[in-house]
Amino acid sequence: MYLNRNTLNQDDIVYIANEKTHREEILRLERGFYEDGMEDGREEGREEGIIAGIEEGTKNKAIEIARLMKSQGEPIDKIFLYSGLTKDEIKKL
Repeated sequence: MYLNRNTLNQDDIVYIANEKTHREEILRLERGFYEDGMEDGREEGREEGIIAGIEEGTKNKAIEIARLMKSQGEPIDKIFLYSGLTKDEIKKL
């Protein structure tokens, strides 16, 4: 719709100003939701990374202990009990 400034009355001007304000508010909210979503995603990724790091570190420590026990001649059943590794994993060390 084409608007002519000469034909606008006060109500038209107020309506247009309100519409512009509403559009700006909607855009601001959308940006906020987007940024919040991005931050939530980053936080979730950090948490998953921390959990994966802890799991990997725990597994590596178990392997280290199992290797040491195996090199000392400990039976596989005992290594299995202490390390939490499977018997197949221990045999492959």
